[in-house]
Amino acid sequence: MKVVLYGGTGNAGSRILNELKARGHRVIAVARNASKVPAGVESRQDDLNNVDRIAEIIKGADAVVSAYGPPQNDTDQLLGVTKRAIDAVRKSGKVRLIVVGGAASLEVAPGVSLLASGHLPEPWVPIATSHEKETNGEVPPGRTQPCFKRQGREPHFDGRLCDRAGG
Repeated sequence: MKVVLYGGTGNAGSRILNELKARGHRVIAVARNASKVPAGVESRQDDLNNVDRIAEIIKGADAVVSAYGPPQNDTDQLLGVTKRAIDAVRKSGKVRLIVVGGAASLEVAPGVSLLASGHLPEPWVPIATSHEKETNGEVPPGRTQPCFKRQGREPHFDGRLCDRAGG
């Protein structure tokens, strides 16, 4: 499978890149600074600011994974980036788009999201809030969520992906 991975040099993206390669997929890692893409991985440079450029890069891919990480001081950039990625996917034809993130919108109790519960570490609240805006507070059916495990007091992303049931 040919997979285009945006954000393949970041925390989640680098783990996703390793998993995709381990499973034998052809990966094109796209980053703002393509020189940070590991040796031996096909790369492209892009910042997700232009729908036509995104569509050009993803043409012929079976799937696009966005592990884009916005600047910490402006996490709402995620909203425009996701819209442009969706527009590019629509423009380029039959390709699946997977957006990494949004776990804070999952329910931890009936009617209570992780974000609303107050149990999310404070440094993660801005990006979690942006992801919640991105989905209007709803997790679409079938959306895959990252698995988290506890390591001390902080949740820790271990790079695995889970279904909505967490398995």
